[in-house]
Amino acid sequence: MTTTMVMASSHKIFLLFFFITFLLFPTTQAQTYLCHICSSNNTFTADSAFQSDRATLLSSLASNNAIDFYSDTVVGRGYTIYGFFMCWGDLTTCHQCIVNATQRLPSECSISKEAIVWYDECLLRYSNRSFFSTIATRPRVALLNIGSVSALASFMRIVYDIMNKTADEAAKPSVGKKKYVNTTRGNFLAFQTVYCLAQCTLDLLLASGAIWKNREEDNLSRVRKHCPIELFRNH
Repeated sequence: MTTTMVMASSHKIFLLFFFITFLLFPTTQAQTYLCHICSSNNTFTADSAFQSDRATLLSSLASNNAIDFYSDTVVGRGYTIYGFFMCWGDLTTCHQCIVNATQRLPSECSISKEAIVWYDECLLRYSNRSFFSTIATRPRVALLNIGSVSALASFMRIVYDIMNKTADEAAKPSVGKKKYVNTTRGNFLAFQTVYCLAQCTLDLLLASGAIWKNREEDNLSRVRKHCPIELFRNH
């Protein structure tokens, strides 16, 4: 689909089904908006039945008290609207984040039949096309830290290692209800730490390792695209 993208600066990189976080210094922020994507060629008429049904779906998502993942559908006349939200697995609650997301999307994507919004604590998506139990690399967004890193070659090798390790762990069958992996790699210049987190949505509990490895390779190729290839030689 053709999309319109709005970004906010961040120290994180997010993808829809596989997202990586690199933090040199961990920080805590409350309900931090990151970005959203609206469909620009898949729209509806203002004040139509679709708009009313979208409001019903978003209200259902906002009123649900699930602490990790929740999906719902609204059936209209000749169409169905699908929606879900997901909280990051290392959080105990993100209800306010979901409420904020359901309020932002109708404003930012007023006549879009498809939209997604990312926060530091959650993501929320809706569409008139089913995306449940479907592995995809889009919609996606990368939010890059523009700050410099000393000892770049060493840093990138650590990033490469931790992405591989995290993707391998995330590809394993889910043991608990939440399928996420949070990996820490320390001892970078003695006072800096690199973190990486990967997470599946709960409708992808049976995602195969091969598929996850393909997603991981896709992310690594994006890293290589913006970094000197010499950093990865002899590794």
